[in-house]
Amino acid sequence: MQPPRFLALLGLGLLAPSGALAAVDGLCPIMGAVLPAPTQPASHAAVQKALEKFKTTVEQIVGGLNRTAVSVAVKSIHESSPLFELHHTPSTLDPRGVKKVDANSVYRLGSISKIFPVLALLKLDGVSLDDKVTKYLPELRTLGDQASVRNVVSQVEWDEITLGALASHLSGVGADYAIDFANFPGFDAAQRGLPPKKNITNPGCAGIPGTRPCTEQDFFKGFGSRAPVFAPFSAPAYSNIGSPLLSFVVERLTNKSYPDFFKAAVLRPLGLNDTGAKKPADSRGVIPLNDTWWSTDIGFETAAGGFYSTPNNMLKFGDAILSNKILSPAATRKWLKPMTNTASLGTQLGAPWEIFRATNVTRDQRAVEIITKGGDLFNYRSTLAMVPDYGLVFTVLLGGDAAEKGILRLYPASGLAAARRQAWRGVYSVGTPEKIAEDDALFPWQQNRCVTWASTDRDVYGLQALDRFVFNVGKEDCKGAGVSESLEMPAYQVRMVKVARDN
Repeated sequence: MQPPRFLALLGLGLLAPSGALAAVDGLCPIMGAVLPAPTQPASHAAVQKALEKFKTTVEQIVGGLNRTAVSVAVKSIHESSPLFELHHTPSTLDPRGVKKVDANSVYRLGSISKIFPVLALLKLDGVSLDDKVTKYLPELRTLGDQASVRNVVSQVEWDEITLGALASHLSGVGADYAIDFANFPGFDAAQRGLPPKKNITNPGCAGIPGTRPCTEQDFFKGFGSRAPVFAPFSAPAYSNIGSPLLSFVVERLTNKSYPDFFKAAVLRPLGLNDTGAKKPADSRGVIPLNDTWWSTDIGFETAAGGFYSTPNNMLKFGDAILSNKILSPAATRKWLKPMTNTASLGTQLGAPWEIFRATNVTRDQRAVEIITKGGDLFNYRSTLAMVPDYGLVFTVLLGGDAAEKGILRLYPASGLAAARRQAWRGVYSVGTPEKIAEDDALFPWQQNRCVTWASTDRDVYGLQALDRFVFNVGKEDCKGAGVSESLEMPAYQVRMVKVARDN
């Protein structure tokens, strides 16, 4: 997920001393901290100066936000109080919620929630992220019977998928089940060239206002109709399905509901009483005006994006991770390491981390890893970030509205070829090349806007992704290569046959 610009400011403002963009001196330092992290950064004059500059910059940005609440906080794990804390209360908020935003105001976390089922599994003895998911959920194998075509282009290879693949977006599983345009009231399919609802398979659940939330039973009843994005371990593709499946595994192993187990195993021991899957009292919440998502139950996908928390709890949680209060030091270090690369030179993925590698924040231009997890749930945006080299934790939480549009390009779907069928996927470049370059320059890592790994399979209608294209290959030509005979767009129920050209 693309991090908010506040995170770029945090990275540049607090990690980079004056003159940090000096020329490379030819050294090749070992990855990791060069020196132990400062134990009293708040007393350091350079840090104080950077924080004052950062405060001024953030205040200028949020000052004009009349419909968006913002909380930004920074903490060293070696100090009890935050290094920096700023809360912006917009002029317009929903009267159901808080009147003034502070460190104990509750936001929805969105995909920061994906951290929790992974951590729950890591707290269980005898469970490895290398275990196949079908070891614990053998019924996943039956989902293949729901596919329209019985081959790897249309059926997920569940026996090849590990718990770690689900956690790190390497499973190749579709992005969602609940979010389907067919569920949106007032969606005009004909205007978009899509078939009428009577001719498609409708999930019948979503959790969006006006619909019931999807259950685990709904998932096993219908998700087999969703084609894979990639073959397992081919390439990362963002998915909101992996985390719920991990939560199902937790429930099978503990005989407890996933939220109850995580609360008992992690949240309660850390004193994170304002974090959880259950909606708190409205009076505690940061609720944008007329917002309907504050109280929306997103069903079985709660494990992927439905938790609530406060800035204070997020700082404590990040502190607990870096301070090894949850896992052993070795287990923590392993958990924070990347599991795969992306098309961006500056972005790697973990379980479930988005790891940004900056090379311009120190005088010697050594690589510094920023371990993050971002989240979006309609009007809510969130980021938790940790910099192990410096013992720093950041959190940025927003409640407001935003939107962008993009331009379509086509790319082959890695590993998905069956006999005469080859799957392709479309991705979107957001903004002009100039705008992309401008935004990239704001961040201390390369190619920040290169987030195609997170954009595939996101728009779905009738359980079919709008960016999915299937080529049917006929007989081989004189060079032994298969010749494309037709192109299918399953979501549109369209098949285009290649017409021979007259010479």
